[in-house]
Order: sequence, then structure tokens, then C-alpha cells
Amino acid sequence: MTSLQALNFASHAHAGAVSPDLIFAQPAVYEAAPLIQQMEAEIDQLSGQLAQTFEELNLIHNLACNLDSVGDRNTLCRDTLRKLAVCLPVETVAIVWLEQNSRVGSAVDVVQAGEPMDGALLRRIAEELGSEEAVVANYALRSAPEIDRAISVRLEGGLRSSSRMLAIGSPSGAELGTIEVQLMQSVASILQAHLAIDDQFAEMRSMFAGTVLSLVSAVDAKDPYTCGHSNRVSQLAEMLADDLGYDTHARETVRMAGLLHDIGKIGVPDAILGKPGRLTDEEFDQMKKHPVLGYGILHGIRQFEPILPGVRHHHESWDGRGYPDGLAGEEIPHMARILAVADAFDAMSSDRPYRTGMPLARVEKIFREGRGQQWDAEVVDCLLNDRERMEQFIQQRDSLGTQLPSFDLWSGHRIGSK
Repeated sequence: MTSLQALNFASHAHAGAVSPDLIFAQPAVYEAAPLIQQMEAEIDQLSGQLAQTFEELNLIHNLACNLDSVGDRNTLCRDTLRKLAVCLPVETVAIVWLEQNSRVGSAVDVVQAGEPMDGALLRRIAEELGSEEAVVANYALRSAPEIDRAISVRLEGGLRSSSRMLAIGSPSGAELGTIEVQLMQSVASILQAHLAIDDQFAEMRSMFAGTVLSLVSAVDAKDPYTCGHSNRVSQLAEMLADDLGYDTHARETVRMAGLLHDIGKIGVPDAILGKPGRLTDEEFDQMKKHPVLGYGILHGIRQFEPILPGVRHHHESWDGRGYPDGLAGEEIPHMARILAVADAFDAMSSDRPYRTGMPLARVEKIFREGRGQQWDAEVVDCLLNDRERMEQFIQQRDSLGTQLPSFDLWSGHRIGSK
């Protein structure tokens, strides 16, 4: 008698009776044990499959949720491949760019995750497996006989017209098939959407850069005596913003505002802009309209909205005597206070039709006298505290090239000021 039977017998004996049916039923329980073990194994297998399916769905969900993010395309591809590698029974996953449009520039040809492989070898594998929608190779490849487990899926991403996503399995490992192909195709489809957005974003940035350069060139052509002034103001204003604790996005905004702060001069008569002598009161009233004219030119263009306060208010005065709105003190947007100092510094230290550039000592004296009256004292102190920078800025003014911001304004991120 087994221990289980003995236990049952003892319990019933204690009750004063032993059921023969109970004793003879025990063999049926043991006959069912293999079936129970099989069911448990199947449940474990199903649980594993569900966990794998969850990982795959989570991967696809995360990729889809990040469709609106724009960043370095190689980083995007590498991160995607790392996540994909976890879901596939392979050693290496890679993307091979077989053809590139010249507009893409010097991009990386191969991006991979998992066990590192030679880029040239991956390219040969991609070329051998051809341009079909999907190819499964559970045989030794001509280009790499040591590899007998591989999948190639077509990946098209905007400017890159021919690319492949590869999965390389262990030699003589488990055969790859439909399940792996379907997951790779799903990931490739979402990644293609990412890359198409990235390419469109790059083209929009290029168009935006061309627009800004055209506007700056138009101002320079309008007033040859101040040619390069906007660029110099933008660079000095960005330096001041950096010293004042602005983050990267805010500094980009200040730099863009500096480039376009005088765009309204397009609407000022040439005779006034180029007049060799002092302006009359009437002429000066015409000149004072340029901040409002610039605001009007850029107003309504969403990408320029963050810089509008700087364009409109860079001639306001700390004591409220500036223009166009007579703002005073803290009422003046901080970006405009920075531009006012940078604008005044370049104007005073540069040659103008009616005078030569002032010596640095004279410029410093004017700023000290106007500190807390015409200009924000904090910004003036930031400028005057670095005399070496002012000297270098004056010496290098003619060699300063136009430096455009990174145009994150196009990303939909609202760049703020301090």
C-alpha cells in the first residue's frame, strides 16, 4: 500500500470504516498524472508565447507612440533594432542602406544591434537576398557560407530609396519563418513612417533656413552700411543669453530673434537708412516704425511666434522712454532686453554713414551711464564683465559668418525665454 493509500485508510479507520471504492480508485489518479504533467507543460509553453507576444506588441506600440518624435535617424534605427533583437531568436539585426539620395549627406551605411558583424559583410548579404518584400534563407549563403539562418525585409524610408532590414540567426540554429518575418515587417512599416517624417522635417528645415537667409540678405541689401549687423547681434545676444542661464532651446530663440530683429527696415525708405547725417525728427519717426513693421511681417507665421517679443521690443528702454510701446523695467520681455544691449553694442562700435565706430572705452562708458536707465543692469553687467570678448568681437566683426540656429522651431516645440 502506498503512503497516500495508507493515509486514506488510517483516516477512514479512525472513523470506524474503510471504503473499498476509495482504496481501489487510487490507480486512476496515478494514471492521470502524465496527462496533468503534459497540461502543465502546455500551459508553461503558452505562457512563454504570451510573454513573447506581449514583448512584440509592446515594441510595436512604443514605436507607434513615438511617431511624432524627430531626432537623429541613426539613433532611432539603432534603438529600434535593440528592441527588435530582444523579440527575435537571432544573434544580429541590422539595417543596411543600399542606396542614398545625395540630400541625406554622409549618413551611416549600416546600423546594427546584437552581436557585432562586419558592415561590408552585412551589405553583401543584403545584396544577395535581393529586393523582394521579404526573403527567408535557411540555407548557407553564397556571400557568407558560415551563415545559414537569415531574413531580409524591405525598408523604404523617404530619401533613402533602397534599404534592407536583416536578421542573422545562429549557425544551424532554429529555422526562421513566418512569425519572425511578420514581426520584422510590422517594425519596418512603422520605422518607414518615422524616416519619412524625418526626411520631410529635414526638407522643411532647409526651406526655413533659406527663408531666414533671404530675409537677412534683404535687410543687408537695403542698408549696406549695416551689412552683417543682424548676424553680429544674433551671435552676441546668444553669448549673453548663455551667460544669463538660458537653456539650449531658449538660446536658439534669442539667436533667431537677433537675425531678424531689424527685418522691419525693409519698410523704411532707403534715403533714411543711408542718410550720411543725423536724421530729422520726422525721419526718426519713420525709422522708429521698423520694430512694428518687423512684427507685422513675421506675425502669423507660427514658427516665428517665439521671437516676436524680441523683434517688437528690442528698442524699449528700461525707464519707459523707448519705442514702440513705451514698456518699462520688467514689462520688457527678457529676450528684448538682451537684444537691446547686443544691438546697441554693435551699433556704437561699428562705422555708420554719419560717424566712425566708437572706441571700446567710450562704448563701456555709455553702457555704465545707461545701466538701469536705458538698459537692463543685469544684461549690461553681463556684457561689461568680459572685456576680452568685447575686444575679440570688434576685431573679428568682418570675419563673422552667418550662423543659423538649428531650427528646432520647426519641430513643434515651443521654445521659451528665460
